[in-house]
Amino acid sequence: MKHFVALISLFAIFSTYALTGAAQVKVEWLYDTYRSRYLKPLTPAQQVENLTRITTALETYKNKPTVSQPLRDMVSYLEHLFCHTKSLITGYYCEDNYYTPTLLTTNKKDLTLTQMRDLLIEEHSRRRIERGLGTLKQSEILNTIAQRYATELCKTGEITHTLNGSTLEQRYKDGNYKYTWGWENLGLGQENIMELLDQLTTSIGHRENMYQEEFTEIGLGQCEGIWVLNYGTP
Repeated sequence: MKHFVALISLFAIFSTYALTGAAQVKVEWLYDTYRSRYLKPLTPAQQVENLTRITTALETYKNKPTVSQPLRDMVSYLEHLFCHTKSLITGYYCEDNYYTPTLLTTNKKDLTLTQMRDLLIEEHSRRRIERGLGTLKQSEILNTIAQRYATELCKTGEITHTLNGSTLEQRYKDGNYKYTWGWENLGLGQENIMELLDQLTTSIGHRENMYQEEFTEIGLGQCEGIWVLNYGTP
C-alpha cells in the first residue's frame, strides 16, 4: 500500500500539532484526498477490503512506541473517519472505541427528542468552537420544519432533499422561517448524535454545511432511522 505509506509520511509534517480544530481540518484534508484518489474508483466490496486494511495498519502504526502523542491522536482521528466510512458502506456500527461512552453515544431509542436536540447543540457547537467558529442556537421554527420533513421522509422511506418536488426554500417559507442563509443535512441509520455528526463529517458537502461560518441556528428532526438537520441564519 504505497499510497498508505505516503499518507502516513504526510502526518510527520503535522506531528507537533495537538488535535485542535485546525489539526482536525488537516486530517480531514488527508482523508478527503485518500478517499477521492484511492477509494472512489473501487467497487463497494473493494472499498470495504481497502478500509479494513488501512484501519488495521493505522491501529498498528499509532501503537508504535516511537510515535508521539500528538501524532497518535491525529492517526486515531483518521482511523475513526475511515471506520465510519466503512460503516456507511456495510451498515454496521463503527466500534473503534474512539469515544468514552456518554449521552452522546446513547442509542436514540433511549433518549427523548428534546434530549437529542440539546445534545446536538452542545456537541455541534463544541466542534465549531474548535474551528474558530460561532456556536449554534436551537430554533423552534427550524425544529418544527425539520421534524415535519423527517416524518414525511419516513412515510416513503426516501432520503432526498426534494421529496414530492418540494424544496428547502419552500419548506422554510411554509414554516415561516425568514432567513438569509439556509441549508439541510440528512442522515440515515445513525444510532446516536455522535455517530450522526461523525458520519456527516466523512462527507465533504455535509462537513461544509456543518462548519459554514454564517450559520447561527439549527433544528433537528428525527423519525426512525432518518435524521434532518436544518441550518439557518435569520
